[in-house]
Amino acid sequence: RDAAFRTVRVAKDAVAAGRLYFCHHLTRDVVWRDEWRRHANGVLGVAGIVVRSQAPDVLGALFAKLFEGGAVVQTDAGLRLGLGLTRLEVVSAIDVALRFGAAAPPDERAEAMVALVLRTASLDRTEFALAAGGVPYEREADRILVAASEACGVTLEFRE
Repeated sequence: RDAAFRTVRVAKDAVAAGRLYFCHHLTRDVVWRDEWRRHANGVLGVAGIVVRSQAPDVLGALFAKLFEGGAVVQTDAGLRLGLGLTRLEVVSAIDVALRFGAAAPPDERAEAMVALVLRTASLDRTEFALAAGGVPYEREADRILVAASEACGVTLEFRE
């Protein structure tokens, strides 16, 4: 049987950071199969999405309209929106530079998705898979970073 979805896209001029849409899986059992969700790198899911913005409050106002009940929370760095097990953060260029250093993408656009935070079962397993694939990375005590220059323009941060 074929996978079926229902999607709604936010107007493309409303979000400069990229395409924003919502997808309702009508056939979750066809798409979310355990045998397709096991990866050599140990990744279990997306823990976070980081967007760099010169004006986090503008995107925050849009999210506040879309999600009721105080889903948008102000942080020292900008704002955070909880989406189930994933959080979307909209932060300043300064915060991106402090958090990701040389692994961050260049600061070329006023608003852009800059990082994916991936939840892994084991940083050791992730490190082994990256090394086996010849992917340059930086290992720190509590995370592994793959520079945006090595990952299609988006920093990858792996955390247990």
